[in-house]
Amino acid sequence: MLTDQLGVTNKQAAGGAGSIFGYAKDNLNQEDFSTIAKGVPDMDSLLEAAPADAEDASPMGQAGTMLGGNSNMGGVASLASSFGALGLDPEMVTKFMPIVNEYIGSVSGEQAMGLLKDLF
Repeated sequence: MLTDQLGVTNKQAAGGAGSIFGYAKDNLNQEDFSTIAKGVPDMDSLLEAAPADAEDASPMGQAGTMLGGNSNMGGVASLASSFGALGLDPEMVTKFMPIVNEYIGSVSGEQAMGLLKDLF
């Protein structure tokens, strides 16, 4: 869905989605993350596709750290460095999110979609 709708490569799509799911895994309790992950058969490979060291010393990474994970701005900003490592503009985070949320809603249910949406 990401490659078709956003014109990104398969590697960028997997890495971007993996970064979003990695952020969710780091900021939700295990039960809530399991609710999101239950319908995603390739969750482990997506998590592995995310660039290492997503939180870096870049201004956007620092902004995400300072703002914290529970605000919309903090969640988006903290993913900016991961997306940059994939060769994507930081603004692509906001383009990935609705597509990833829609996918999670279709495979893991409305509750899972709400949990992910609340992080951003």
